[in-house]
Amino acid sequence: MEILPFTQGVLDHRQGHAGGGERWISWNAAPPSGTGLTYAVGRAVSAAVRAQEEMQEMVEVLSANAQSLAEQAAELDRLRTTMGVDCFFALFTNVFGDASDLFAAGDEACIAKLGLRDQPVRLKGVMSRKKDFIPKFGQMFRQI
Repeated sequence: MEILPFTQGVLDHRQGHAGGGERWISWNAAPPSGTGLTYAVGRAVSAAVRAQEEMQEMVEVLSANAQSLAEQAAELDRLRTTMGVDCFFALFTNVFGDASDLFAAGDEACIAKLGLRDQPVRLKGVMSRKKDFIPKFGQMFRQI
């Protein structure tokens, strides 16, 4: 059993369950004056504890993603400086049923010039990267 610090009459602890697994219980206790007894009310808070843990995990993932994006941005700036390139762009495609979804990543200014702010772009018909997407975007890039 894990016991968290007892503060201001509230105690949260993890309790093993007879059916397996664990349950979190939050106890609120108060001794009435002069009786020597303590009255306590417990409530199940397992869902709230799980939600808090999931939120913390998401914060950690988002923090790692933000760090990764910052590193990628620094690398793009380095490449832009060393290679004299004005625009970086990556194209990702997926086929779903009878349509192709297109995701574009790169400089925001470049994506805006291409008119790809709302993503994904869904195109009817299954398309080939080599025959359809690359020539089309090559032509669009030459125009900006």
